Amino acid sequence: MGTFLADLSLRAAAKLMIFSDILAPQILAATYGGSGMEGGLNQAGGITGISSGTDLKQLIIHIIEFVLNFVTLLAVGVVIYAGIRLIISLGEDEPKEKAKKSLIHVAIGLVIVILSRAIVLLITNLIPTS
Repeated sequence: MGTFLADLSLRAAAKLMIFSDILAPQILAATYGGSGMEGGLNQAGGITGISSGTDLKQLIIHIIEFVLNFVTLLAVGVVIYAGIRLIISLGEDEPKEKAKKSLIHVAIGLVIVILSRAIVLLITNLIPTS
């Protein structure tokens, strides 16, 4: 029995290493699609903050976009976590079903975020600029 459990945990560790070393960076790269650390630092260097010249419409748009970006980032983290749970479950029904439910809930959440972005874009185009 002890050898079986050791073999089982070795398989789980091997699957986790495959995911974390091969798949996770590709998922993050596909999700981020940016220009790497240097591009991110350059972009962050250009952020000036909220000045007194910013109107209320732009301030609200920036806050909503920040929240939606943060929620999207959280969703990516939950997808990675659920994927790890799915791999570690090794075909057992209960943990596998929990991981699948998590993935379904995240997918629904991402659809809501995408629709929210569309609504924000629509509303900002309808409100006249002052």
